[in-house]
Amino acid sequence: MKKKYILSIVGVLVVIVFLGISFYSNVKRSRESLRYTKLGDELWDQALEKTDVTLAAQAIKAFERAIEINPKNIEASTALVVEYSIAGDYDKALSLAKRTVELNPRSVDARFFLADAYHDLGMDAEAQKEWKKILELKPDETMRRVALISLGKPVPKRKEALKSIYQDPEILKIMALVRAQKAVQKE
Repeated sequence: MKKKYILSIVGVLVVIVFLGISFYSNVKRSRESLRYTKLGDELWDQALEKTDVTLAAQAIKAFERAIEINPKNIEASTALVVEYSIAGDYDKALSLAKRTVELNPRSVDARFFLADAYHDLGMDAEAQKEWKKILELKPDETMRRVALISLGKPVPKRKEALKSIYQDPEILKIMALVRAQKAVQKE
C-alpha cells in the first residue's frame, strides 16, 4: 500500500515537473515571438518614415520569424498580411489572412485584411462577404464607413469619409512605400 502511494506521488511530481517545463518553454517562445514582433514594428515604422523597401523587407523577415516561433501571434500575423499586400505578394497575404481569421474570427482587423486580400486577387464576391461580416461585428465608425463604401452602399457624408481616409498621414506613408515597392519591382 505504501509503495503504491509513493509511486502515485512520484507520478504526480513527474507530471507537475513536465507541465512546468512545458509552461516555461511556452512562455519563453511567446516572449521571443513578441520580441520579433516589436522588431518588425520598429523596422516597419522606419520603412514608412524613410520610404525604404529594404527596411520593409527586414520587417517582413522579423514578422515571419515571430510567427514561426509562435503561430498564434495575431499581431505579427496581421502586420505581415499588410506587408505582403504592399509587397505585392497577394497569395501569401490571402493565405495568412485566412489563418489569422481562423485564429480570431471576431477580429474586425483580421477580417478587414482578409477582405482586402480577396479584393487584391480580384475575388470580389469573397471580399463582399467579409465586408458584410465586418458590419455584423459592429466595428468602429471609421471601419463601418469603409465597409459600407466597399460594399457600394450609401454612406452619410461619403466624400468626407473618403477624404479623411486618404488624408490620414499613416495611409499617405503606406501609399508612398507601395509606390517605392512598385518602382523596385519594375527595375
